[in-house]
Amino acid sequence: MFHFTLPINVINYFFSKLVKYSFFVIFFTISIWQFFDKNIRWTSHHEKLFHAYMLIY
Repeated sequence: MFHFTLPINVINYFFSKLVKYSFFVIFFTISIWQFFDKNIRWTSHHEKLFHAYMLIY
């Protein structure tokens, strides 16, 4: 069998990139969510979609 082992610095590099990217995505999602929450009047349809989304995840 062929065993491929990554160096520790490569693993740390990709992990730091992944963490930074995930923080950016979370921040971007929250800012977009707050923007739409301020500017869009929620209807019962949107609330149903939101509850369905929360149940899935």
